[in-house]
Amino acid sequence: HLSAAGDTLWTRTIAGAGPHYPAGIAVTQTGDVVLFGAYGSMTDFGGPGPLPFPAGDTKDFFVAKFAGTTGALLWQKAIHADDNDDPGVGDVTLDEAGDVYIAGAFNTSIDFGDGSIASTTPGDNEVFLAKLDGTDGAVVWLKRLGGPGSAIYAEDVVAARGDVLHVVGNFGASCNIGGSAMVPVGGRDGFIGTFSSVTGQYLRQRQLGGTGDDTVTAVAVDINGLTYLAMSSEAVAGGVSFAGQSLSGAGTGGETVVGALDSLNMVRWAQRFGGSGSDVPTRLATLADGSVALLGSFTSPTIAFGDTVLTNSGS
Repeated sequence: HLSAAGDTLWTRTIAGAGPHYPAGIAVTQTGDVVLFGAYGSMTDFGGPGPLPFPAGDTKDFFVAKFAGTTGALLWQKAIHADDNDDPGVGDVTLDEAGDVYIAGAFNTSIDFGDGSIASTTPGDNEVFLAKLDGTDGAVVWLKRLGGPGSAIYAEDVVAARGDVLHVVGNFGASCNIGGSAMVPVGGRDGFIGTFSSVTGQYLRQRQLGGTGDDTVTAVAVDINGLTYLAMSSEAVAGGVSFAGQSLSGAGTGGETVVGALDSLNMVRWAQRFGGSGSDVPTRLATLADGSVALLGSFTSPTIAFGDTVLTNSGS
């Protein structure tokens, strides 16, 4: 934890013999820190005992909450994925009350200790979406998204005002997250699903993408209720698509698309950035002045954002 001047206030070592995969971090309004990710061996977060790692597991999930002032561990939670291969790690977000929402992928069963779900068909990738009590990590509600053969992955999740929760990602076959089934136009399509953060009830969805491989990698919401999406989109014959809106350009590889949706998932605007390489957005954030910050990577020789041209010095 660094001060505004960049001085180190505290550090926390997460110890374990196996691999560790941090996926997301979120900060409460009082400054406490929630970390979400996956781990591959018995792991010590600084609590009274390490998180266990059952024999036969490949990679399990963890959620840990630390005090913002000292870094002391407040609580930790192991989420066991009884999988034949690695589960996909999504992200974490918090609401204004400090409750925790996580999304990730699994293909056999997922066990929170105080709640569990099994995949529709063992071996098929599906998504779990869960709300945890911010005070102790107890499960408030738990959902499964996808269905047989959907090959669905969650990439990001955000809680917004009005008791709504958005989750984004991609799917590779007929997919059901609560509304009508979505069928990809290309190899993979992106999606946004909206749920009640109070109960987990499905509210609405939107499929995004064109005839190439597409995934929504990030989501953010501003104070006016606009939802911003970042999408990695494969250009086919020079074109990409965002929620049915065609975006032409000279790019030939994986393009970065950023767009805004209103409260009914109707497109307000969309822009495309990219070149001949793979240009991938990874995170979005909305700022107090109404602007949007975008983070990502690019392998194209150059990538232009308006009049600013960035030149690649490697990959």
